[in-house]
Amino acid sequence: MPTPNETFRNRFVMKHELGRGATGEVHLAYDNFLQRDVALKITRLNQFEQNDDGARNRRMWLNETRLAGKLKHPFIVQLIEAGSADEFDYLVMEFVAGGTLKQHTTFDKLLPLDRVVDILFKVCNALDYAHKMGILHRDIKPSNILLCADNSVKISDFGSAFMTNSDLTQVDTVGTLPFMAPEHFRQSRPTMQSDVYAVGVMAYQLLTGILPFSAKSSEELIYQKLQGEALPLENRRQDIPQLLRFAVHRAMHADKDLRYNSWKDFCDDLATAFPQTARMDEVRFDSSRFKILRNLPFFASFTDTEVWEVVGICHWKEKAKGQTIVKEGEASNSLYFIISGQAVVSKQGAEVNRINNGDCFGEIAYLDTVRHIRLATVTTLTDMKLIEIDETALLHASSSFQASFAKAFLNLMVTRLGAAYQRVTTLENTIRQMEASKTPADKNKKNEDVVSKPVSLREALKNLNVLPVMPLIAQKLLALNTDSDAGERQLLVLVEQDSQILARTIALANSPSLGASSKKIASVKEAAMLLGIKKIKSVATCIAISALKTPPPIGKLKLQDLWLHNLGVSFTMLAISKFMPRNIRPEEDQIFLAGMLHDIGYLALAYIDPKRSDELHNALAAAPEKPAREIEQSILDICHDELGAELARQWRLPEDIISIIRHHHNPNAVPKHQLTRMVHIAEKLLASLGMAEYVDPEINDTDWKALGINLEDIDEIVALAQENSELALQFAVDIT
Repeated sequence: MPTPNETFRNRFVMKHELGRGATGEVHLAYDNFLQRDVALKITRLNQFEQNDDGARNRRMWLNETRLAGKLKHPFIVQLIEAGSADEFDYLVMEFVAGGTLKQHTTFDKLLPLDRVVDILFKVCNALDYAHKMGILHRDIKPSNILLCADNSVKISDFGSAFMTNSDLTQVDTVGTLPFMAPEHFRQSRPTMQSDVYAVGVMAYQLLTGILPFSAKSSEELIYQKLQGEALPLENRRQDIPQLLRFAVHRAMHADKDLRYNSWKDFCDDLATAFPQTARMDEVRFDSSRFKILRNLPFFASFTDTEVWEVVGICHWKEKAKGQTIVKEGEASNSLYFIISGQAVVSKQGAEVNRINNGDCFGEIAYLDTVRHIRLATVTTLTDMKLIEIDETALLHASSSFQASFAKAFLNLMVTRLGAAYQRVTTLENTIRQMEASKTPADKNKKNEDVVSKPVSLREALKNLNVLPVMPLIAQKLLALNTDSDAGERQLLVLVEQDSQILARTIALANSPSLGASSKKIASVKEAAMLLGIKKIKSVATCIAISALKTPPPIGKLKLQDLWLHNLGVSFTMLAISKFMPRNIRPEEDQIFLAGMLHDIGYLALAYIDPKRSDELHNALAAAPEKPAREIEQSILDICHDELGAELARQWRLPEDIISIIRHHHNPNAVPKHQLTRMVHIAEKLLASLGMAEYVDPEINDTDWKALGINLEDIDEIVALAQENSELALQFAVDIT
């Protein structure tokens, strides 16, 4: 049986030394077992027997060996395994050939600002992962950040790591003095803010080529850290953006309570400080691509680590208008996700669907593991940005990634099957109606054209391409899961990035109907503190939807009047809710969303049939006291509530909202749905606000009682409704 030394010599072919550290030396070696180059860290056992330093170094070595195989992150050096020979222990690590960040810490070799931000973003992401695993690095510095050939980075050397959940004795006096947080010298227990401080100092050095303190001795440096302040970045370099300076200064603040208390917050501020533009050729770094993928609905349930894995395996592409991406009958096994743009799906030359931002295609060929044959052709209708993921890359992805991908893919298939079933049902109903409308003479005639009739709105609904596309920002807002901290932060970032949505959200937060604070709200974060994150999401989504990029054809429908009417209904519903028992009162975010979207059927009509839309609104204006439903039924073969429900389905709005849009004129069809009845009552109270849509103003006592409202409160509710109509006039969305 071979000895440990013989086993070691048979496995590894030593090439040359890469460096030395406190606990051993690192060599480049070829691993015959893994069939690739590795970094081999070797420590002599006799080093651990030398005084106090030996005991300290042994604990640091054990720290690192305990982590072998545990930390799996794209921006952390992989510790493959730990082993022992007769006279030494060794650690097999991933080999990274690009050197360290230390080479870019002098003024003549500084990296571009956007590259530095990209590196910091990745380092923070990796440390966030480690922190969630209960590990603090405690020795972050440029020489411990390795550079990869693909512009990526890897954090190395976890020998100083602190295990937050360990009962074992751990090393105290570790780290590198310039990067150690002030509280370390007060004997404070390490926290994640210790690593935040080190990243801040490293950022300072990467941006300026110099450390933030200019002490000439260790004692002086410790004193400056405890008593002084670092020289501001602007005094070292003038071209650093203000928001980036703020992020770095906050990270290395002497008071740890004023530093970032989460890595996500640090990442968000870095991204805001140096945002990448939307043009694909300027998306140069992975952090920008990560943010784009993070906002795609398909990847919503993926962990950050899994999204980073997507960044690594996907191919980013651009296609010009009119280009064919996949062709019917061709063999291919790739999946595609649209980042921006629109495409048409056709089969045998006939259009069958249109797909937009966030949509996935290519799934059938992907599932057909034998032939991989495309069943349809996809052609761009606009310039397009998209990503491609091939089957081979998926097969080599991590098991956790594959599990998340399978789950998301299954959800996609369920959604697609539901949509297909809905289309088939609509087609069957249309055929039945056409057959039922034929006379016996018609049925006996062959090869005769059907008598020309006005456009059937029900048939037109089959061609969803005529309906407006939901704005991309609204799609992103709706897709966010705000139950998580990450979702909350993403929501606030999205709102802050759109000046129109930001201004109107703050204005609505300051209105008496939504806000209830004496303090003047000046930021979306303050608005979220006051209103709650879910209401902010609903408000921002409705504002985003109202700002349609493609307005309906010019006609009698005025979008300003439509949104004014819907806003008044929303405000009135909020007033009604205050008098409802708490146990049946809907959440305010759902109230606002229902009120703002209940009449989007008029919008759908303006797109599908502008002529009859004008005819309808002329008739509504000519007979202001005739119920709108009667006028609709005399002009249209379908009412606006059904049209609105179909538009809501295309926009993938929640089923509750679709039901409200469909039944708000007949709440008894869904008697247990409080929001539908609230819209019904609010419209009766505000029939004359904005768009002309007369409804019978009489409200039955049973309607009030169904909402649990005391009849004695009705007069007060009516008065509030009048006040809210005036508020709606002040805050109506101006989109004309």
